[in-house]
Amino acid sequence: MEDFQWLFAAYKMGKFEEFPQDLGRYEFQDAFMEVLTRDWHEAYLLSAMHPRGPNTPVGLVAMRVRDNRGDRLTVEPHVTWFPWASLRNKIETTVKFINHQRVDRFVLIFADKEAQPFFEKSIKRYGILRTSGGYISKYPPHNNGPAYIFESKEIDE
Repeated sequence: MEDFQWLFAAYKMGKFEEFPQDLGRYEFQDAFMEVLTRDWHEAYLLSAMHPRGPNTPVGLVAMRVRDNRGDRLTVEPHVTWFPWASLRNKIETTVKFINHQRVDRFVLIFADKEAQPFFEKSIKRYGILRTSGGYISKYPPHNNGPAYIFESKEIDE
């Protein structure tokens, strides 16, 4: 798994806090893959232009997929940004990812208090998301606090 080096580098820099800090590369890879396949349906590396290279992974998006919107699947992405991701990297890859997903899927985002301004001020202005009913006190992906809900707009809206 060639791209795994980026996940391991992010882990060594303090990301993926749910894993013990002293795991070696292969121990981390095994533990990571176990959690990924148990808790998520799909996962993708988000790549962007970066001083390290033109297609440098800057984040991991893991998604739950549900079939509850008629002819369109609903995806609930959760992003872990790598420490070297710039704000520009985050905005560009988020817009690209949502645009790609909303072609044939409904994107539902649960943003915690820290992430809410990113979606409200940086992503909504591209016309691909809308606020969906404010916030809920405990959000499904992690049940660890209030979440602001955003949903993708249809392509033709």
